[in-house]
Amino acid sequence: MTRLVASTYTNCAFIEVESAIPCIMHGVTRLKKISWGNCLTKADRDILRKTVEDYIDTGIFGTEDSQSQWKLPVTNEAELDKVSFTAWRIRKYVNAIKNSFSAQRVY
Repeated sequence: MTRLVASTYTNCAFIEVESAIPCIMHGVTRLKKISWGNCLTKADRDILRKTVEDYIDTGIFGTEDSQSQWKLPVTNEAELDKVSFTAWRIRKYVNAIKNSFSAQRVY
C-alpha cells in the first residue's frame, strides 16, 4: 500500500480519487458521528464543531485570508445531522485530498 500511495505512475493506480468519493465521504461522515458521540458535554461538542468548521472553512472551502462560511449541521436536539455537499464543494474537497496525497509522495 505504501508503494501504491507513493507511486507517480498513474496507470497503476488502485483507483482514481474521484472513484473513491462515496467511500471518502462515508468515512468522513462516520468519523464525525463517532467523534460527536464521544463528546460528553456541550463544551466538548462546541470544540469539535469549531475544529471541524475551522478546518473546512480555512483549508478546504476557503483559506485563512478568505474563509468560507460552512457550518457543521446540528439538529435542535444537539445531534449531528446529515452532512451533504453540493457538487462544486465535493470537487474542492477532492482537490484538497489530491493535493494532500501529492504533497506526501516521495519522488
